[in-house]
Amino acid sequence: MRRLLYLSLLTASIYAQDLGKGNVEVKISGGFIDAGNGPVRVAAPALGIEGAFGLSRFLAVTGGYTHDYLNSASLVTCDPAPLNLPGQTIIPKNCVSAEFQHEFMGGVRISAPNVGRVTPHLEFAVGALKQSSTSSPASFSNGRTEFGFRPGLGADLKIVRHFGISIDANFVKAHHTTGFYHVMGGVYFLF
Repeated sequence: MRRLLYLSLLTASIYAQDLGKGNVEVKISGGFIDAGNGPVRVAAPALGIEGAFGLSRFLAVTGGYTHDYLNSASLVTCDPAPLNLPGQTIIPKNCVSAEFQHEFMGGVRISAPNVGRVTPHLEFAVGALKQSSTSSPASFSNGRTEFGFRPGLGADLKIVRHFGISIDANFVKAHHTTGFYHVMGGVYFLF
């Protein structure tokens, strides 16, 4: 069993292929973002898909979509009672709003030279961030779309020639929003 594992790792390292000129990579990932404005930061889930087209062994053009789930519980998002009578006891509701952020980004990825199965890379992307909410009193209930940018870094670990594991960390900032971090992990397929 141990020999089979060593043989498969050796085969993967010999036949593994980087994103080269003319190759296409599709990455599916999931992770979390640090969400929330103010003193309390909350980890919220995020899912994404990204494609990359290799211009050379070290440079690729990227484009992708990320869906961030920003569930929050707050008394602020509740509608107030329409009329308060003297002596009436008001019991506030704990309202939950589901807030979402859609990121449509494209940019470049620069990969470092490597001799093994791990390829570190830097990324920079720009695009649109669309924010929406399920509760009408929320600050962006009707939706808001803004220009944003996303610098980041990551690494790809080749398992076999056309398949590997990827991890990325990046910072996302839009014009009127507080910046936040993504930490994502996933799999990629190379064609």
